[in-house]
Amino acid sequence: MRKLIESVLKRYQDRQLNLSSEAARKLLAKEIEAVILDDLETTGMWKRKGWMKELCVTCKKETTYDKEDHIDFRIGYIECSGQLCLECYNELYIKPKLGEKNEQVLESDWRYNYRNIR
Repeated sequence: MRKLIESVLKRYQDRQLNLSSEAARKLLAKEIEAVILDDLETTGMWKRKGWMKELCVTCKKETTYDKEDHIDFRIGYIECSGQLCLECYNELYIKPKLGEKNEQVLESDWRYNYRNIR
């Protein structure tokens, strides 16, 4: 990573940059970020396990799942919506099914009706 940063700084060695200027710092930071992200993509670092965590679609917290984890092996993945953290999944799906928030969900659940018929 140090070599990547040095390569960007070499491009700017002949320019007179005033690093006390916020605009100059932002420009330099943006270019360094672009070079690092490009290198990560070309070297395959993005694909390494644990590199990018999925964010909860409700609270935007980092979840325990990597972006590469298959959705069939996740708890709290909602198709067409995305990944929920365990806390949001509990609030939105588990508690209502247990009747703590919304007892109507239990009555409309086919498994509930099937158990009562037998």
